[in-house]
Amino acid sequence: VKGLKGGHSGCDIHLGRGNANKILNRFLTQTAATHDLYLCEINGGNMHNAIPREAYAVFAIPEDAKHAVRTALNVFTTDIKNEYSTVDPDLELILESETLRASAIDKDTATRLLKTIYALPHGVYAMSQEIPGLVETSTNLASIKQLEGNTIRIGTSQRSSILSACGNIVTTVRSIFELGEAEVQNNEGYPGWKPNPKS
Repeated sequence: VKGLKGGHSGCDIHLGRGNANKILNRFLTQTAATHDLYLCEINGGNMHNAIPREAYAVFAIPEDAKHAVRTALNVFTTDIKNEYSTVDPDLELILESETLRASAIDKDTATRLLKTIYALPHGVYAMSQEIPGLVETSTNLASIKQLEGNTIRIGTSQRSSILSACGNIVTTVRSIFELGEAEVQNNEGYPGWKPNPKS
């Protein structure tokens, strides 16, 4: 997945731009539901405070499924480009042949991974009730990194001008990871600033 505008997870989250990680995972989930897919590698995004513009995956499927998967990608691409035609007109999805990998992520882990990423929220979670057009709470699915030692690290960031609301969205995200049997770590973060509409 490439060609997305991305942007800052605080300043641009309200624009509704595509998230490369979410789009890639959507296609992988769709493909895994209809074909015997083995996920070998997945990576996307770089910065915790940036909406990811690019993501890629390496997967294996039976030889006789290649044509069907390419056809499915063409349909999927048409749908996604239609969904993001205004905010991300340069979106591209590319499928290329790859040399056979020696190993793949085990099926159970891959299934839990794809379902977890699918369930993770991204974007505006709540708008300010006091100031029209102001984002109050948001979350960004920032990065997916496959590391050595069969570890996949997913980075997300949550923002809110209200401390309790931030805690709520953090717990929501954490709960999704825990349902997927992932190990979760939180950093200390930094406090938000609630604007005073009467000032």
